[in-house]
Amino acid sequence: MGSEQFCAFSLAEALSWRDLALDYLTLCADKLVVFYEDAVRDYETELVRILRFLRVPISQERLDCLRRHPLDRHKRRTKANLARFYCEEGRAMVESAVREVDEALQEHMLLRLPKEYFNEL
Repeated sequence: MGSEQFCAFSLAEALSWRDLALDYLTLCADKLVVFYEDAVRDYETELVRILRFLRVPISQERLDCLRRHPLDRHKRRTKANLARFYCEEGRAMVESAVREVDEALQEHMLLRLPKEYFNEL
């Protein structure tokens, strides 16, 4: 279990993440939801999706550069067990924030949070 300082930090950050996500879903007219996990799995597809949403021309030359320099070389090779760092109150707050954001995504008929968000805690 984490220290008292990390527990306080995780509580504050969970609330901040939840509030930011809910504000975005509620206040923004045009929305594009991009999950980190999807970008890691298929960076090129997600990048093209983002560029189309932003109405930015897609350069074949830049996509070719992306293929030559994949992001996975910067990725961790092992997966950390994040649950061990949270105090019970912090874990409950993070789980609650994840559920609230997932429900809001569903209400706005957008993508659901990736299953990794639920499996890590």
